Amino acid sequence: METAASPLRRAVRAHRRAVVGGSLLVVVHQACEVAVPVLVGVVVDRAVATGDAAAMARWTAVLALLFVCLSAAGCIGLYVEQRVVNDATHWARTRLAERLLHPGGGLDDTRSGGALSLTTVETARLGEGVGAVIVVVAAVGGILAGAAVLLATSVTLGLAVVIAVPVVVAVVRVASAPLTTRAAGHQAAVGAAAGVAGDLLRGLRVLKGLGAAPAGAAAYRRASGAALQAALQATRMRAVYTGVTRTASGVLLLVVAWIGGRQALSGDITVGELVAAVGLTQFLVGPFLRLAYGGEVLAHARAASARIAGALQAPPAVSGGGAAPSLAPPLGLAVRGLRHGTLAGLDLRVAPGEVVGVATVRPSDAVALVACLDRTAEPAAGTVAVTTGDVEVDLATLDLDLARRTVTVAHHAAPLFEDRIEAEVASVAADPERVRPAIAAAAADEVATALAEAGERDLGEAGTGLSGGQRQRVALARALATDAPVLVLHEPTTAVDAATEHRVAAGVRALRRGRTTVLVTTSPTLLAAADRVVLVEGGRAVAEATHGELARDHDTYRAAVLS
Repeated sequence: METAASPLRRAVRAHRRAVVGGSLLVVVHQACEVAVPVLVGVVVDRAVATGDAAAMARWTAVLALLFVCLSAAGCIGLYVEQRVVNDATHWARTRLAERLLHPGGGLDDTRSGGALSLTTVETARLGEGVGAVIVVVAAVGGILAGAAVLLATSVTLGLAVVIAVPVVVAVVRVASAPLTTRAAGHQAAVGAAAGVAGDLLRGLRVLKGLGAAPAGAAAYRRASGAALQAALQATRMRAVYTGVTRTASGVLLLVVAWIGGRQALSGDITVGELVAAVGLTQFLVGPFLRLAYGGEVLAHARAASARIAGALQAPPAVSGGGAAPSLAPPLGLAVRGLRHGTLAGLDLRVAPGEVVGVATVRPSDAVALVACLDRTAEPAAGTVAVTTGDVEVDLATLDLDLARRTVTVAHHAAPLFEDRIEAEVASVAADPERVRPAIAAAAADEVATALAEAGERDLGEAGTGLSGGQRQRVALARALATDAPVLVLHEPTTAVDAATEHRVAAGVRALRRGRTTVLVTTSPTLLAAADRVVLVEGGRAVAEATHGELARDHDTYRAAVLS
């Protein structure tokens, strides 16, 4: 996995050729800008003052040629700058996407809205920061070129600029530091608000059903209010920053104009040189303003870079072992001494082709077990292995993708894509012939019929057009279509009515014949369809029998499953 101490510096290095090329072009443009008032001064001294028409024509032609070079360098340089911004933004988004999609996880606490903010707003600001490098280089180049010409015209004028430039740059640097801090706080608050908004949109239907929409709205108002306060603080700091930098630039320009005017009055410089000095003084407003603007953009880019670096540097939750042996079904499952979360040394063994139910008294035990089986969490102790014959293969030694294809976990709230049911299930099907049987086994054919009767074809964005039970059935059909050697189903029917649940239980049992299946659930209907059930209490397996036997003989089981 790629990490980054400073994504902004890395982005600049990754696009250094374009940055250097664009900087050179814009510096040439600035040099031509500096040459314009100088040539105007020459025209005044050698043509206007002397009345030489031929000289006027020659120098006017030179001035026109200068404008052609100025325009060409400026236009091409601007194109390169925008190209650098876009390329650097894409570069940053690619790095973030690679990290967010890393099979080892580690960013599971990043809300979808926060991830969206990172991959759009923050990467755009980082790209603008790379482009601002060209702007700053061009500004400094223009200032130095103007200072050099002024120095050649008058040592006093030149020294005033040469001495003042580092002072102004230092002021810009100092003034940008608190702006960076405020910008970071603002961007973090916006990301948090986006995360809350994303969560609310995904769960809006549930919130309305529970009558909790006002509470959700209040949560968003709080997050949005915090973002607003951070924005106001950043705006106030930006106003102070702009005022300080522009005041520093204005003071320098005032000094240059005053010195030049006195020297022209005393005859130390010619009228043409005075015209050039005044023109250069007016020109220098632009580079100094661009320097201030570049400092502001870089301040935001540094704040964005810090947030992006935090995501890129986050260690993965799990790491694969890299082994890729051939594991042909039927496979069994062996869990030994597993400690993770609330699990306290869980032992579990599932024979090849067996359907086993796991009922947990505490839901947290189920969550911890599913995370270890899915390889989204490293257990503190113990092992999870698949068995083939007398051989056990620790999942931690396998490549992560292979481990998850071997032991496939269907999560309780698995996300869906916006597609037709058949296409959704076919996207992961091991064999196209398994698509329709999987849909039927999960009772998702009823969902397809309901959508057709409503005139709908697709599931809607993230399946939001479906009820909770419909989403569960489509997700279950997708999991069944994988034909995984070991399939773990975590509470797949909590939102399904009793009649449909009986059909699902029979369908899963029939379709998974010859394959190992683990039902992590407290649904009595599903547990009754299992060959045997393991009861987990206090993080350990405390009882094992059929559903009927446990329901008859075990008080804790009855309380957990039947109450």
